[in-house]
Amino acid sequence: MTTVELQIRDRIAILTLSRPGRYNAINQELLHDLLSGLDQVKNDAALRALIITGAGKGFCAGADLDGFGDQPSGPDVRDQLVMYYGSIIRRITMLEIPVIAAINGAVAGAGIGIALACDYKLMAITAKLRYAFVNIGLSPDAGSGWFLARAVGYAKALEIAIDGEKVEAERCKEFGLVSQVCPADELLDQAHSLAKRLAERPPLAFASTKRIMRYALEHGLTDTIAYEAEQQMIPIQSHDHQEGVAAFLEKRKPKFTGH
Repeated sequence: MTTVELQIRDRIAILTLSRPGRYNAINQELLHDLLSGLDQVKNDAALRALIITGAGKGFCAGADLDGFGDQPSGPDVRDQLVMYYGSIIRRITMLEIPVIAAINGAVAGAGIGIALACDYKLMAITAKLRYAFVNIGLSPDAGSGWFLARAVGYAKALEIAIDGEKVEAERCKEFGLVSQVCPADELLDQAHSLAKRLAERPPLAFASTKRIMRYALEHGLTDTIAYEAEQQMIPIQSHDHQEGVAAFLEKRKPKFTGH
């Protein structure tokens, strides 16, 4: 990979989008590299958390308008959005470990979909979010509309998307788009500290909980209760459940292993 860097330490993976001269805008190479990096993370059973961030001054400026050649046709755009952008968003959301976005700088367009697909969003106080699609005559893609509408509701989502203006980090927190705003020079340290805490949680229970929350977004109460019961069969038979109960009774900190 040449446009995405993968580092691993303390059972935590860090994927860094690395086209800093273009604010990590997405071209074909970055699409392929990011898919490859996410697959490597998925296939490493030893990992307990993932941090996604950007190199330089930006997190991700969305699609690189200079990086895709001639003006594509409508069907070509549709197919690329589903095949590549959709695959990236699905890979992030379907990972069974905690995924943390460390939004270090400007995030716009499809980059918002990548950021909001993560389970936890930390944002540098100097960073800004911008639904820039409308400014070039386009509508949201890469899941950015889906995540925005569910985070802030229809009216505010439409306002943000149609205005196309920059949203400051503190406003993003106020809207519920990010969970934490940090000084820029502390962002990665705080993201890593969060990842370490989450890495100590029981992996099977965490994965089941993620699946339940995603399911609940699209289903009613009765169906979700049944799905929760199905999911509970997985962790309740695990060694981690036994360890958690024993640690509770013995008044000590549990040591979860993912088994």
